[in-house]
Parts: sequence; structure tokens; C-alpha cells
Amino acid sequence: MPIPPSKYKEDAARRELKQLLREWYGERDGNLAITAHDKPVKTLDELNKELLQNALPKNLNQQIELAARWKEIVSPQFAALVNFSSLDDDGVLFLEIRHSAFLQDELAKSSDLLLNRINSQMGSCVCKEIRFVPSGRSSFRKSTELRKIK
Repeated sequence: MPIPPSKYKEDAARRELKQLLREWYGERDGNLAITAHDKPVKTLDELNKELLQNALPKNLNQQIELAARWKEIVSPQFAALVNFSSLDDDGVLFLEIRHSAFLQDELAKSSDLLLNRINSQMGSCVCKEIRFVPSGRSSFRKSTELRKIK
């Protein structure tokens, strides 16, 4: 991976400063004085938080809570036919259905009610849209998303 030009400028400026400090304080003290001009050291905890913020989906906590409370939010009978799949960053909720006849009969009529129930149970407007996918298709969708990321 090539080094960005800004890095060259930072290194050149640091070398100039180090040379000036050596001339001013002498060789030994000049090398110590340069450390006062270093960037602050980050703790491992700070680095982990930065990495996780960029690596994980922004709504991961909501996804985990929704998956854990799915049966409680919708009812055990409904959860037996419709599984939580995922929730993307745009608020689109993907639900797996076991049989397409169930989609035509029940879900098409009650998707607005389901949307309102999910948002009221979660305490915020987590979900803006619901998309139903046949059972087993969500893993295909997730794998294609992973390929796009790589």
C-alpha cells in the first residue's frame, strides 16, 4: 500500500523539527524533546472503539435486540411462520417467510400493523419498511453483500 503524500510532509516536518531541537538542546536532549511533539497515544480501548464503529453496522444493537425479542414482539405463532432475518442501515426489515401462501393471505394485509407494532415495542422508529423473502434466501442476500464489501 503506497504511503500518502501527506505522510511524507508530516515526516519531513518532523525531521526538520527534530534537527532544530538537536541543535538547540544537544543530541541527547533534542531526541527527548521531540516526544513532546508526538501525537497523543491512544489506548487499546480507544482503538477498539474506532475499529468497531467503522467495521460493524450502525444498527447492530437494534438488530440484536429485535432478534432476541422477536417472539415477544410478534407472538410465538407468528414467529413460527415468519423469522427475523436482518435490518439494514436504511431501516428496511427483512423477514423470512416459510410459505408464500402465508404472504399473500396474511402478511400483505397486516404489514402496516406489524411495522407499527415493531416500532412501538422497540421504543423508536427502527423500521421504515418490511420486505418479505422466502425462507433460506436471506443467507444468499447476506453472502452477496459480503462479497460487495470485500
